[in-house]
Amino acid sequence: MLKLTSLACVSFLLVASFSAMADQATIRDIVNLSRTIRQTAPVTAASDADQLQVRQLLSDALDILNPTTKPLNAVCVQVAYAVYFQTLYAVQATDKAVALCKNVVDMDVLNYLYPIYFGQFNASQAMDKAGAGAGRSSAGKLDLIKYAYNVYFVQLNGAAAADAALKGVANVPAGSLACVDQLFKNYFQSLKVGPALDKALAGCSR
Repeated sequence: MLKLTSLACVSFLLVASFSAMADQATIRDIVNLSRTIRQTAPVTAASDADQLQVRQLLSDALDILNPTTKPLNAVCVQVAYAVYFQTLYAVQATDKAVALCKNVVDMDVLNYLYPIYFGQFNASQAMDKAGAGAGRSSAGKLDLIKYAYNVYFVQLNGAAAADAALKGVANVPAGSLACVDQLFKNYFQSLKVGPALDKALAGCSR
């Protein structure tokens, strides 16, 4: 069992992240929600997988409210720079790498997607698409993305299969591969590959 109090501590940090210019009604709503989470977390009966998902969501929320708490990923910048520098001057390549990596949350996803997109786009375009696909909605979901990609690839080309996989897993919690696999097998008994996976992903979504 995870340390549930750690979830409460993360949520309470949200309170310290507000700007004086922010809408006060929204601030009150967020503060009240964070207090409710702090009270509920220590006594929750949620599974370990659900607790991990909550922790990731709270961490993402904190990053949104206070983006300065998350340092720029230097590895991401170097990887993206090496690609952009093939066609751009150093300053431009660095600017694009920094902009891309501010939104990249999962490097494993980026590294997986890049060669797929590079099969149909030039290097710079492929990095743009891989970076866009490695944001918050894909964090911790490499196994889901690989699974969905391999299924969609039966009917779609590489880039289209990757696009479909990213769209499909966006609202599916990390750690839901078993759910997706089971539902897919059930639906696939009556439906074609693509529709069967579409319904499986929808069924396992939040």
